[in-house]
Amino acid sequence: MQTTMMDKPEGIGSFFNEINPSNLKELDSLSFLGDHKLFYTGRHAVRHIIDHILNKQHVRYIWVPAYYCHHVIRWLQDVYPNIKLYEVSPFTEDSNPDLSEVGPEDIVIINNFFGITNMDYPRHHKETIFIEDHSHGWLSNQCMNSNADYCFTSLRKSLPTPLGGIFWVPKASRKTFFEDIGSIDKSIYEKWGQAGEAMNLKKKFMEAEISDKAYLEVYREAEDFLDHQYDFVKMTQEHLGTLKAFYTKDYAYYKKQNLKAVIGKLHQSEVFKVLDFKDKFTFGLDLIFKDREDFMALRSHLVSHQIYPSELWPGNTIETGYKYLLNIHIDFRYDHKDMDYIAHTINEWSIRNDAKQQYTSV
Repeated sequence: MQTTMMDKPEGIGSFFNEINPSNLKELDSLSFLGDHKLFYTGRHAVRHIIDHILNKQHVRYIWVPAYYCHHVIRWLQDVYPNIKLYEVSPFTEDSNPDLSEVGPEDIVIINNFFGITNMDYPRHHKETIFIEDHSHGWLSNQCMNSNADYCFTSLRKSLPTPLGGIFWVPKASRKTFFEDIGSIDKSIYEKWGQAGEAMNLKKKFMEAEISDKAYLEVYREAEDFLDHQYDFVKMTQEHLGTLKAFYTKDYAYYKKQNLKAVIGKLHQSEVFKVLDFKDKFTFGLDLIFKDREDFMALRSHLVSHQIYPSELWPGNTIETGYKYLLNIHIDFRYDHKDMDYIAHTINEWSIRNDAKQQYTSV
């Protein structure tokens, strides 16, 4: 089993580097999308949907999962005064959304958590409008066979593009496709360029053309901008062309291969559980924890070995059971040797932690 980083000075994780779309496996078909529209962000896509609904009818509340991206919740609250939160169990296939207070004049955003959610939520009122978020389940079966009224995805979570989002009307939906023009906002065009520059700098760092990681700060500035940019914006033809070149690729293929390679090599742990469900692939190698201290300890260990995981999501509160999710990237950038390295690094920590726990319990 490989235990050194070898040819990856940038480490494992973080945002994508610049690549050529021809290097990626083509998706068999995008026919599941039907009519769809591309955006700069997933937030633009969901605002496009909600604003269209608001222009057509009265909406009492817009319901959002209480366990959700904290940036998106805050962004939605900034835009809409009638946001309500509902409880959910994100680490289970059923997710058990509490929609008991949802009424016929409401909109409900249902999240496909990490690609595992069955999406068979209760519909107490036929008039309620359901919007599904597949940002962390792009190309999952639930995404491609949705029964929602509308769907959206933040494509930049899966595609190596500076920005990207998409809205579509599932084929099973009774709703019709609509398309609004959007505004002109040069600032987001500039941020696309800034994020693209960061991706290019990261590529140059990987190829030893530059020696510092200045690309991290360049990307962070572009990322921070999105938290305070609210209007959906008309895409330029050049940027549309970039998204169209990348969203036709089979990102699920790489994740399925890598998950199969890494999960079988992990030792069983007393402090975390792997999200692993038959016939489903998760957003990354997703480990869930009950204890924050254990979560932070493994996270620190991974970072010290140049593996940079993400937390999905900080600031969320679950009262009992598993509460924290650590996401380790296992996308198209990585191969089986990288999966060996990830498994070795996690197992190294687990063995040491188990020994420590046994010693302290004596």
